[in-house]
Amino acid sequence: MYTILAHSYVVLLVVGFLRVGAESGRVRQDSLACFCSFFYRFLGRSTRTTRAKMRRNNPILGGRGNRHSRGVSSSWFPVTVVAYVLLFLGIDIFVYRRLEMDKTALRRKSDGGWDAHADGHDEDATSGGAPSSLPVHLLPHVPVLPALPSRVTVADADARVGDLLAGRPTMAGVVALLQRFVSDLRGRNRRRAKAGGDGKVALADFYGAVAEHLAPFDEAYRGRSIFHVREDGSIFISVAAFREHILDETLESAFSNAKNPDRIFVGAVIQNCFGKEREDGSVDTSRRPCQTGPMQVGTKANGKKITKRLDVPPDRNGIEDFCLLPGHQKYCENGQIRVLYMHHTDGLGPSMARYFASKLW
Repeated sequence: MYTILAHSYVVLLVVGFLRVGAESGRVRQDSLACFCSFFYRFLGRSTRTTRAKMRRNNPILGGRGNRHSRGVSSSWFPVTVVAYVLLFLGIDIFVYRRLEMDKTALRRKSDGGWDAHADGHDEDATSGGAPSSLPVHLLPHVPVLPALPSRVTVADADARVGDLLAGRPTMAGVVALLQRFVSDLRGRNRRRAKAGGDGKVALADFYGAVAEHLAPFDEAYRGRSIFHVREDGSIFISVAAFREHILDETLESAFSNAKNPDRIFVGAVIQNCFGKEREDGSVDTSRRPCQTGPMQVGTKANGKKITKRLDVPPDRNGIEDFCLLPGHQKYCENGQIRVLYMHHTDGLGPSMARYFASKLW
């Protein structure tokens, strides 16, 4: 409200300044008088006598004017304008700081009192590679390796998911819940495939998995962030990688060229062919268990392309390649790299992958 008033006054001053006309080396002040009349009338602090006097003395409002409105030294008008502008600028700065303080207090209240410094943990996850040095929301530590897309890799997953939905978030709880959603949807798809279900059943299966896992998660944090928002200039990189073979180069470039690599955080959703999945959830990586997309292997006599899917080894894990680079292992151990692994056949497109990655921030 005060900011709107301040800007309104400044606009009126600018308009008055533009209406100033030079008359024999003297400047008419009727515009400033008009502004003053608006000022007092807007605040409702002037009496009937004061308003009448302003109307009588202000030529713009139909009055005959007086010696003050007919002409004064031109040197005073710029000074008056500057003084009012500085005054209202000070009001703007004060109101802005108050609004920022209120927003910070509201955000902390909505976060349920979560504090990154609780239990003696520092907000920066860079004081060392050991899990004991991590901030509280990154404990227990979820290792980025090895890649086990078919199994929940979070210890005590039930308790972590329960804490997450109860407003006590940890990165382990987020990863466990997303893994459950992917695993549940995979099971639904397999059962539908055996039963011969159509597209309508597939859509119903998807919405069923969302209602069971993702909807309660989003509802629990609607209108607020999951974790405390860092205010140290950190950068979050969202990565939706589908069978990506140069992911390690992308991450290496980001961390190597950063002025403050300890402030870079990555949420990666890796959708790879890890091998042939067995019934028990394990993965067979022997021989060439994966296939490419349609590849041109020749040309027909009429000029049309001959395409074929080729058998290939499992995809490279860009996260593993990055973590093995000299000097980069610490970023994988201190919580700056957060990963959700899934089979490429479980992929739901780039938009859904971005949704998953957004939860790793």
